Amino acid sequence: MDLKRFSFLLVVFMLLISCTVYGKEPIQLTMESAIELGLKQNQSVIDAQRNLEDARQSLLEKEGDPTTLIVALTQARNNFSYAQAQFNYVKLQVTQTVRGNYLAVLEAQNQLNLVKKQLEVANENLKAVKTRRALGNATDADVLQAENNVISAQNAVASAEASLKSATDKLLLSIGLDISTPVVLAEPSFKEVKVDIDSLKKQAQNNLPTVVQAKNSYELAKLQYELANNEYTPQSQIRSAKLALESAQDSLKQVLDNLDLSINTAYQNVLNALNQVKLQEKNLTLARKNLEIDNARLKVGSITKLQLMSTESSLISAENNYKSSVYNYIKALDALSVALGIKVF
Repeated sequence: MDLKRFSFLLVVFMLLISCTVYGKEPIQLTMESAIELGLKQNQSVIDAQRNLEDARQSLLEKEGDPTTLIVALTQARNNFSYAQAQFNYVKLQVTQTVRGNYLAVLEAQNQLNLVKKQLEVANENLKAVKTRRALGNATDADVLQAENNVISAQNAVASAEASLKSATDKLLLSIGLDISTPVVLAEPSFKEVKVDIDSLKKQAQNNLPTVVQAKNSYELAKLQYELANNEYTPQSQIRSAKLALESAQDSLKQVLDNLDLSINTAYQNVLNALNQVKLQEKNLTLARKNLEIDNARLKVGSITKLQLMSTESSLISAENNYKSSVYNYIKALDALSVALGIKVF
């Protein structure tokens, strides 16, 4: 069994033991099931859905009323399209929040595993220093320093445990569960997502609430200008309608320009995060090879147990760095989804 699998099973085992003690069965969560719970429980999603249904009903009423004028009908259609975009956007935001909270718990678990291993190394080092001191090959200052290292590692473990508790509470609250609920989280697997950014940019213009709102305002201003632009309307009203149209057109252009910039930035962050995954994967391969070598060296007496433990700690650190790069890639994809107003993975 490799160290990565052993570390994960150890976390699962400890959670199961804790649940047995307190008489609660742990809830097995994947990232997808956590998001599903969050979408069902989140008040913002519920409110957005209510607004969508209200806009839908209002549109049906306007369409069914033969006395409805074109401006009122257009406004009702605009309100419905905006409510639709807003509902989908809120779901993207909640998905981003829940996924971020989920990954924060995994990050905290990984950090706790690392500092516990570092505490083991510090304790083993203290034993080694005390042995050398008894043989006259170390000073009292060396022993004191080793003791301080143990205390520092103990503090790091306590801090990591507190961080894990805080991250877990935050996740549970975001998915509508009581903070006393025991959970076991599945590790997400890495999968590179192919992104056609040009195609997604075009879709964003029909899905992002800010763009939908700006386009609706432009279309309404255009309609009002067309209705006013005739010989039966005072010139002052025509002029006002034309100015309103030009203003709406300028606002739409600004929104589209800002959209392009934010999408490009989010997409570049995805590419950067993907490159980090590939880099950390190579570092992890190297760390595993180093442990393999040091296991062989320990068998022939070339290194000590303490040196092997240090190499094991380095492997855990490399595993954490790889996992963190995967988490950052997932979060970058979520940020791109929010920038586009479209789910990209």
